[in-house]
Amino acid sequence: MEKRITPITHKDFERCADLWNMKKQRALAERFYSDLQSGNRLTWVCEQNGALLGEISLVLDMNDP
Repeated sequence: MEKRITPITHKDFERCADLWNMKKQRALAERFYSDLQSGNRLTWVCEQNGALLGEISLVLDMNDP
């Protein structure tokens, strides 16, 4: 089956738990969710046959100089 790349929102955030351990990386998960909710992070997932293969994000403001 063909791979699909689709955007996700904060409502779909929990799907990324299939890719990385959100409980062990709680601070990262909270920042990720907050960024998605505020629109500071744009995230896409790659899926095949309903399984997530990967995700990538564009963060608009990292608060760096």
